[in-house]
Amino acid sequence: MSDDDIQQGNVFWIESSRGDGVEHRCMVASFHHSDSDVVLLPITTWEDWKDDSCLITKQDYAVLTHDSCIDYRFGEICPIEKIKLGLSSGSIKRCPNVSPDLLKKILTGASDSPFLPFGCLNMLNKQGLVD
Repeated sequence: MSDDDIQQGNVFWIESSRGDGVEHRCMVASFHHSDSDVVLLPITTWEDWKDDSCLITKQDYAVLTHDSCIDYRFGEICPIEKIKLGLSSGSIKRCPNVSPDLLKKILTGASDSPFLPFGCLNMLNKQGLVD
């Protein structure tokens, strides 16, 4: 898979957009066409105060070492070009893709979560990925 091949279900190690120097796994939740934007959803450590709309275990995604969740409140719309530049510079690294079943679970959680930013929800809705 080339760095230019960015698809729904891809996962990347990406530095947090909060500027705190922390890296998270982020999954591409939406489709894209050419150099458009995608919805990125962070996969983060599960703690009981976090959104439980989509809990993920090692059985769901084998690379995990602990229970995790999708932190929908930090979902963001990201330009494909930013991901491509990060991949070419080495500041963004690929992780194994999520399975089709996990992708479906994450999108169901996106529909259920009260925390997903409206722009992300709107983009996923326009693509027919959420209700």
